[in-house]
Amino acid sequence: MKFFKIIPALIFCLITSATFSQGEFVIEIDTATGSYSQLGSAISGITWVFPNVRTYDETHGAYIFQGGPSVVDHLYSIDVTNGSIISNPYFASGGSCVREPKYDNTNDTLYGLYWNNIQFFLAYVNPATGFYAQIGTNPIAGLSGTIQGGTTYNEVSHQYLAYDGSNLFSIDAHTGNLISSPVLNLTPGDQLMHFCYNNTANVLTGLIQNSSTQLCRLASINPATGTVTQVGTPTAYGTGGGSSTIDEINQRYIYTSYDGVFYYVTTNDIATGTIIANVPVPFSSGDNVSGIAFDNVKGKLYGTQWDANFDTGINNYSKADDLIIYPVPASNALTIQSSKEIGAIIIHNALGEIVLQTKSKNMQELIDISKLPAGFYTISTQGNHKKITKE
Repeated sequence: MKFFKIIPALIFCLITSATFSQGEFVIEIDTATGSYSQLGSAISGITWVFPNVRTYDETHGAYIFQGGPSVVDHLYSIDVTNGSIISNPYFASGGSCVREPKYDNTNDTLYGLYWNNIQFFLAYVNPATGFYAQIGTNPIAGLSGTIQGGTTYNEVSHQYLAYDGSNLFSIDAHTGNLISSPVLNLTPGDQLMHFCYNNTANVLTGLIQNSSTQLCRLASINPATGTVTQVGTPTAYGTGGGSSTIDEINQRYIYTSYDGVFYYVTTNDIATGTIIANVPVPFSSGDNVSGIAFDNVKGKLYGTQWDANFDTGINNYSKADDLIIYPVPASNALTIQSSKEIGAIIIHNALGEIVLQTKSKNMQELIDISKLPAGFYTISTQGNHKKITKE
């Protein structure tokens, strides 16, 4: 699995077209069955999101994530009782900006990593206004970027944790000072897929996957030393990465994964690593789920769903540039039609990797995608970003 870092001015986005009749929803998911319910109407204006960059405010029942109508430049807080927008202030996505927001429910404060175009600091964030303030004067030594979604928050000791692919940084939320940044002592072939802080048990828990066997199992991680202690028997569940959260009520680690066909929600017993449930989420073709978060007050699991149910045939139509891409879903080839020269064509897979790149001076082009594996892709051309499905 490829990891994505916060490159100081830009993070990889799950991108979709504003011209779709599709929509982004906050959903409630049943971990036992995988069934889900959409909370309210589609979130107005959302066309871009960071897949696994989210946090949860248990005090106000607010699911918080970064998204926007054209780029990821707003901080959305969604009321999980009805799916309505509590606030969505402008939140800069380039230049000096704050990323990876994490909520401290014990002191009702939102934190994030502030990049000032030179180095990282910790910052306070006001979710209602999008305003932020640097904490302390010391930059976070050694931190040059983070894995997308590779952050969590220790509410017991009030520490912000960030993983950069080798080092685990612990930052004092009150002073902004670096506490420790050990290298994780992972065995060869192992990689940390994602992690969450278990505030009830006061333990950092993550999912380890072996790149050779593709087997996964839970592990406890010591942020001070980098010691990784794996728990239970390796299982095949988890290939494809995703996001994770912790049900602190029942002491369960919950994560999502994608096998190229289905999205799964897997629930592990934290003490033993035993799989309690591994269930597919019954989405229609083209849908996806990302950024799950467990509300330990309500005892419910939430996430975001990109709903493609209304997108069929050649509905990927943009009046702005008369750009049509069809068929969707596609099997062997895509046709791109435009009222002007198409220009550069780039296709990313679900991990953000470029899998096809070409140019066209024509106004209609047939693109061979027969060699691409089945799954979800984003095609970018003429400043448009459209989501497609390869069968």
